[in-house]
Amino acid sequence: MMRPPRTAEILLQSLGAQASVCEPLLGDLAEGFAIRVVRDGPDSARRWYYREAIRATPHLLGDWRRSLRPPDIRHFAGVVLTSYVFAVMLILLGVGLAMGAVGALGFSPRPRPGPLSPVQLLALWLPVEITCTVLGGYIAAWLDRRAPLASAIALGLTWSAVSLAVGGITHGHDAPAWYWLVAPVLQVMGPTVGGVLRLRALRAPMIYDHLQT
Repeated sequence: MMRPPRTAEILLQSLGAQASVCEPLLGDLAEGFAIRVVRDGPDSARRWYYREAIRATPHLLGDWRRSLRPPDIRHFAGVVLTSYVFAVMLILLGVGLAMGAVGALGFSPRPRPGPLSPVQLLALWLPVEITCTVLGGYIAAWLDRRAPLASAIALGLTWSAVSLAVGGITHGHDAPAWYWLVAPVLQVMGPTVGGVLRLRALRAPMIYDHLQT
């Protein structure tokens, strides 16, 4: 019997919903998947499963949010803050090293005062920022065993909110307007991708023991 996509199952389990909510949902999806494998073929069944997984995500996140208790909230906030600070430090270090290397080659990384040019943003800042946001999401998922993907997503939302707040306070200083439109989207996507990569590296189902105590 063909199994549902394992990655999708793990991602759904990683959203922090209680076992009493998540397990029946996974059972219904597995049953629907098996029916569609016979009726429509494996490829169509997989596409259906991923669509239903996306539709189920807000429901599972809502159950996780409702199940949070003060100790869970403190742990969750600590995970997001720790991964954010670590990732920002990586960005500053990466950009500093890159600018130092450019300067060592005889080029001026900032030839004139004022906003960063599109070339500087696209070739230097954005690649480093995207890489570090992915690492930040990986770290957040690694630190949070109960809801690793939820923590990675929360990191991305926090990062995006901070970025927009900084842009509003500084009135977009040192970066063109398009950066403040593109960066917040990438800052949500990066940690989410990092969380998914962490879960793919596990290659094992989530454990619900901590939810059942």
